[in-house]
Amino acid sequence: MLNSDISTKAFYKVDMSLIDFYLSIVNEFRGGTGTRMNRRNLAMNASQREQLQKALQGLILKFAYTDTHMKFTSVGQPATVQRFIMKRTNEQPREMTVEDYFYNYKGIELEYGNLPTIQCGPSSKTIYIPMELLRLSDRVQRVKKRLSDFQLARLIKESALDPQKRFERIEFMLNGLDSSEKDAFLQAFETEIGNRFVRLDGRVLPSPHLELFNGFSIPVKDGVWPLRNRVTEAPIKVIFGVISVNGAIKMDEFRDPFNVLMRACELFGMEFARSYRNAAEEVFKGSWDTDDGDVSSLMPIINAFKKNVALTDVEDVRPMLIFVVPKEDSRIYAGIKVACDREAGIASQVISTKTFRRMAGRAENNAVAHNIFLKINVKLGGVNNRVLQRCLDWQKFTDYEEPTLFIGIDVTHPSSGDTTSPSIAAIVGSEDVAATRYSCSLKVQASNAERVVYMVDAMRERLLSFIRRTSLRPAHIIIFRDGVSNSEFVDTMNDELSSLKAAMNRLDSDYNPTLSYVVIQKRHRTRFFVERDEFARGKHNVPPGTVVDEEITSPNMFDFYLCSHLGAIGTSRPAHYTILYDSWNLSPDDWQQVAYALCHLYARCARSVSIPAPVYYAHLACQRARFYLKEALSRSNQQMAVSRELERMVEVHENAPRMYYI
Repeated sequence: MLNSDISTKAFYKVDMSLIDFYLSIVNEFRGGTGTRMNRRNLAMNASQREQLQKALQGLILKFAYTDTHMKFTSVGQPATVQRFIMKRTNEQPREMTVEDYFYNYKGIELEYGNLPTIQCGPSSKTIYIPMELLRLSDRVQRVKKRLSDFQLARLIKESALDPQKRFERIEFMLNGLDSSEKDAFLQAFETEIGNRFVRLDGRVLPSPHLELFNGFSIPVKDGVWPLRNRVTEAPIKVIFGVISVNGAIKMDEFRDPFNVLMRACELFGMEFARSYRNAAEEVFKGSWDTDDGDVSSLMPIINAFKKNVALTDVEDVRPMLIFVVPKEDSRIYAGIKVACDREAGIASQVISTKTFRRMAGRAENNAVAHNIFLKINVKLGGVNNRVLQRCLDWQKFTDYEEPTLFIGIDVTHPSSGDTTSPSIAAIVGSEDVAATRYSCSLKVQASNAERVVYMVDAMRERLLSFIRRTSLRPAHIIIFRDGVSNSEFVDTMNDELSSLKAAMNRLDSDYNPTLSYVVIQKRHRTRFFVERDEFARGKHNVPPGTVVDEEITSPNMFDFYLCSHLGAIGTSRPAHYTILYDSWNLSPDDWQQVAYALCHLYARCARSVSIPAPVYYAHLACQRARFYLKEALSRSNQQMAVSRELERMVEVHENAPRMYYI
């Protein structure tokens, strides 16, 4: 069976001047080329040269004055400074600047002589070309580096095709292939390729009902549920502080949006240790000016907030700092999270100025305030919703007599081209029988190693955490594992189940719960298209809960495809579940129902998501740890070798929220 699909990649612009290319970097690749300054003294500092060095790594450049193409080597000194030994036939060798060479021998007077030169070709040769005389190659070059947040958002937007358009493009591509009769390769293997898509039957699982405050239940329709009632659990004795970063919001104009957020928090059940009726007086306000997210300059402000909290004559308060930032900036975000999660152990929420100002009007119907509340609530120990216990087969997995521990594991790797950064693994485990609260263990390991190296301690932590919080031993343990390729199924499963068994043995040699191990894959090319319009949802996608477990599945293993979310943009991509080990002997219906139910427990939004919450949380924890690591290493000269020191860089403060990564 041939699997056909289309793919989208990012490419560099062709034949773009190097100065314009650099200015586009300064402008965060937002489509503009910046203002080209016509001044001889235009120059770059050391930090900017380093930025250019990273951007050009691996690229082919073209000389503007010839048709020569060479690979980038390094960023040199300005053309007015960079010197080399000139050797010509019948002339004495003499030293000269790059600027003099181009003026005397090429007849080119440089306009930007203070910009750095670029060394091209073999590093053993001294080929230095001024920036203004270089262009990106007119040959197509694929972007191999990690895209910025803005670039990634733009790529996703450009590549998000609704199902009908995607179907048509795939069909057009297949029709353009040579017929089997003309293809010698296919004939040699006596193989034919048909021109019709596979038609198959899918089932739509019933959506679970969700439980809110005092057992009140609400239905889920097309993967979405309303936010109109008190959440299942909301914290009390909460104290807020607001910090404006780089003048993101004036303190005299933050009142209305802040009041809307506070009102939304009250509507959903949160209680405060202070009255915020007069936000100008009651809330702690601070400002932080920074270019690079320096943690040391933020800590005095956080400590001032903690002292302010201590003045409250209330015990067991729950402090929360809201940071308003002008725009998304990974360095500033990393600094905030390192300061709050690792140094101070305090809950934090970062909001852009644009988003903050959208919290206006009535709190009852302000979706922005509602979504921010969902994050804040969970960070402060609340629960947004549960799956109703009597719903579907969920009771089997949330039975207090035989509770289930859900574990999610993910490993994130550095971007392609980054050969020094380590990989980060997250092991997330549930802490309550209802599978709504999760804590996390992090590990740093060798770059691009998919298997988690020695995770006995992490597994033991997850077991002990569940036992301490519930006073129960899990009778069943289910591991959801993300990101494993088919060729690594067996080895990865054996290693990680061995670690779990060793952790269980340390706890009690007679402890013997059932174990299950499931791999979830999203990086595949399988897509489903609705044949009849009445079944379509969103952008004409398959409805949430669609399951396919025949015809396109493995003949040797138990696997199925589940599309658990509403495809509001582009074409929905189902998750591919493969059950590699199951000593509980669950039925196919059990597996499909538990996976679908867990997709409704992701706390950041009021909709079902594409993968179960435990593995989604593991992915978020890996992302947060990557911020910690980058921030710490950016301020030191350490090599990115895996060491205990790197492990400490991703450890959070003992007082940090248990779900700090939300």
